Amino acid sequence: MVPIRLLVLFLAGFAGCARPGAPLQVASPLAVEVGADWSGRSVRLHPGQGLTLTLGPSFGGDRVSLSYPHTILVLEIQDPSRGRYVFEALGPGSGDLLLEVPSCPPGPAAGPPCLPSPSVEAPTGSAPAAGLRPLFRSFRLHVQVG
Repeated sequence: MVPIRLLVLFLAGFAGCARPGAPLQVASPLAVEVGADWSGRSVRLHPGQGLTLTLGPSFGGDRVSLSYPHTILVLEIQDPSRGRYVFEALGPGSGDLLLEVPSCPPGPAAGPPCLPSPSVEAPTGSAPAAGLRPLFRSFRLHVQVG
């Protein structure tokens, strides 16, 4: 027998494919799992439904900045070493969940140099200067609970 959670995730994939750009909408009270490829998209949940972010180690570590609408989500599990975060939807509303991780480790780093400060970043909408990495890697998900 197929575990119910796998069935829900399978069906959730079809719900997300119904209309490009449309929020993922799942009628089950079980958890919805999204990966790093969901950044910039939307997900619609029901109160009591779980949301699991499985972003991987590139979105982990001890310098993670996580913000989310506390009126609609509660953080249940935070495993930054694996880039995994589990939330539960509380009540109706919407807002953005944002996770940022510095791209550049403290001290000498291998690879291209990092931008020295936010004031040196390229203007909004343009790429950073050639050969420089952006200061932060970010993940943003718009969450609707209703």
